[in-house]
Amino acid sequence: MMRRFVIVLCLSAWFFSCGRNAVVTDDYAERQVDSTVFSIHDIDSLSTVMESYASGGNTYGEMVAARELGKKLRNVSRFYDAIDVHKKGLIAAEKLRDTIQIVQALNNIGTNYRRLAILDEASSYHYKALTYCDLYSGTRNPNDRTAQKNRVVSLNGIGNVQLTLGNMDEAEIREVCKKLGLDIDDTMGKGKLIDEIFGEFCEGTFIQPTFITDYPVEMSPLTTMHRSKPG
Repeated sequence: MMRRFVIVLCLSAWFFSCGRNAVVTDDYAERQVDSTVFSIHDIDSLSTVMESYASGGNTYGEMVAARELGKKLRNVSRFYDAIDVHKKGLIAAEKLRDTIQIVQALNNIGTNYRRLAILDEASSYHYKALTYCDLYSGTRNPNDRTAQKNRVVSLNGIGNVQLTLGNMDEAEIREVCKKLGLDIDDTMGKGKLIDEIFGEFCEGTFIQPTFITDYPVEMSPLTTMHRSKPG
């Protein structure tokens, strides 16, 4: 039964990959791709369909399938596999010049790196996502909920990386700084080390006015204190 199901899905992927320039461009075909991908609930079948879209030149289908497959892999803690799949989806989104999907792919990659505690890579991808959000915000409807959500997800990803750093002790943060190639010395405390990471990888990416929360009190002693967390 499962074999027959996969065959049907592969035929569907092949059918909708056919057409002018082998790239899905019309709304009806995109809806069919979405319907096919969202109807699949197991990883192996979705992986097969993604490969079928890719081999058939259906860039849209490959992008959507990669996005959903990456999420499923992350849910079962296969983070490295999820990263590889999301990177394929990112390439497909870049081919289609789909800014929304580019941002989602970047954030998904960043989330997986954060789950692996590879914080420099996690930060890099979330910052890239935020930069895309800010650069292209002026070309979209300011009330576009998807664009707004993507920016929130980007900021949330950055915040989670900073929160992870905040839960580390000084020695662990110092080690992260060394891996990032930052110029630090023994006089720097935990707050200053976090500030170095923030200044190097975050401040330069902000284009729109942005509120920064959970900043180390030793770096900004006159700011409003957190409601429940000292320091």
